[in-house]
Amino acid sequence: MMRTALALLAVLVAAAPAAAGRDPAHGATHPKRPTSPKRPAPVVAGSPALDVAAAVASGDLDRQCGVALALVAAKQHAHASLLVGTCATLPARADAARAARIAIAKAAERAAWSTVELVVRGDDRAAVTVDAFPDVPLAAGTWQLPAGTYRFTAHTVGGDVASELTIATHSRALVLLDAPTTPAAPPPRHGTVDFTDDSAPIEAPIAGPPPATKRPSLLPARYLKLFRACGAMACRQAP
Repeated sequence: MMRTALALLAVLVAAAPAAAGRDPAHGATHPKRPTSPKRPAPVVAGSPALDVAAAVASGDLDRQCGVALALVAAKQHAHASLLVGTCATLPARADAARAARIAIAKAAERAAWSTVELVVRGDDRAAVTVDAFPDVPLAAGTWQLPAGTYRFTAHTVGGDVASELTIATHSRALVLLDAPTTPAAPPPRHGTVDFTDDSAPIEAPIAGPPPATKRPSLLPARYLKLFRACGAMACRQAP
């Protein structure tokens, strides 16, 4: 009796996986449910959409605006805030730019960003770069940055000048950079200098001792005149 029960149990266990995939009423096997498509991977730094340096170098405002929107999508709001201004003159991106500015404003409020005033004295056309975002040159003016320690470098005609500043949360800071008064010396160049003059003939070297130099007499002129008139000892009177 016990053996019969165990054999029946084994048959039921073996048939359970096959019955799981069949309809109880019709015995038909259900098709597998299609899997839902995977979500696209988020945009991350280093991807072509976030090639900030190339976008800035191109000078294309539409491309720079697209990079700013991609930075917002990647939650890099501080970086995006430096470029989102390029969207202002692009009507086709007005709605996306408005949403991006709202997202940046909310991030700034949550993290208590600070206002930074950039001033470059001596060179109004100088561009300023921040070590945290070196691929975006900034003009002198007012910017907002999260709290932290930054190094600001002004690239002027006379050379580079830098200043380091620690910014607290929800504060105001002034970065004052004085451009060098004298232009920087040009880098040294390698070359050769020819001191020969092909137009003038080269004089032959002098062999032997140098020629004698005739020097004037040390006697006063009145004695010389007397010697010339009388001759050597001719005018001397006997005692």
